[in-house]
Amino acid sequence: MNRGLMRHEARNVLRALASARMSQPLVVLVGGPPAGGKSTVAEAIGRLTGLVTLHKDAFKEPLMDEFGVESVMDSMALSSAALVSFFAAADAVAARDAGVILESTFTVRDMDRIERLRANRGAILLQVHVTAATDVLMRRWNERSGRRHPGHLDAQRAAEVRARIERKTWDPLRLDAPLMPIDTSEGQTFYAASWLDEIRRAMDAAATR
Repeated sequence: MNRGLMRHEARNVLRALASARMSQPLVVLVGGPPAGGKSTVAEAIGRLTGLVTLHKDAFKEPLMDEFGVESVMDSMALSSAALVSFFAAADAVAARDAGVILESTFTVRDMDRIERLRANRGAILLQVHVTAATDVLMRRWNERSGRRHPGHLDAQRAAEVRARIERKTWDPLRLDAPLMPIDTSEGQTFYAASWLDEIRRAMDAAATR
């Protein structure tokens, strides 16, 4: 992302942050395909903003420990179950007029839950989409296989994940919300050293006005 585009996207983020009021919690959706760097980005935004950060896998992995996973179908079923608690937790945070960052591989199937969260809590939405070139994503997927919870069945799912990336399953959602695209193809530290610093400087400047 070039510097000019980065500043433009940073302004989108600032507008969303500035629009949030005590009665309008900010909900930051950090989505995109697996192995794009979503967790890293979500944690970086959390450090910058002080918002509560929720990761879907933090809800799924205890379910896998409790119930076990013997097949990809089992893993997918527990993903669906985890999403129920994931969005319920987000709603509980937003109900206290607090902002929240949600990190997951969001798809169109999540749109209804997202829109209900926005409607129920009058939330301001910001969508951050984290991705990389398909070959980069698959290289990272294969490299991390075996390092994550075994219930994810990463080795068994490689072909399926590539097919879903190519079908654009995890493309940005069509939401009425600012969108900040982040391409991590060139490395995991690119955005942390660039666009987050742009946002921080702009926030500091706004705070002194």
